[in-house]
Amino acid sequence: MTENRECSLGARGLAFVTGGLVGAGLALLLAPQSGRETWEQLRGRARRAGDDIHEAADKAAQVLEQTAEKDSASSKEAGAREEPAPSNILMSK
Repeated sequence: MTENRECSLGARGLAFVTGGLVGAGLALLLAPQSGRETWEQLRGRARRAGDDIHEAADKAAQVLEQTAEKDSASSKEAGAREEPAPSNILMSK
């Protein structure tokens, strides 16, 4: 009454290889562009991403430099406005 549905290792291997070949063939048939075009597109995107990263780093460096200059100028102005501490402070116990 119980059917034996086991597949041999060879049959499984053949099914796996056949599925891989069918999938690869379909991928080649349905690909929207050639491999060369895909690589060129990826290279272009990588270049643009690199350019964007360099541009962002340059902007960040400019902002940091401007902030440092403003902080330096502010601290110099604050130092010029401070009153000198009295030299003869009496200490009490």
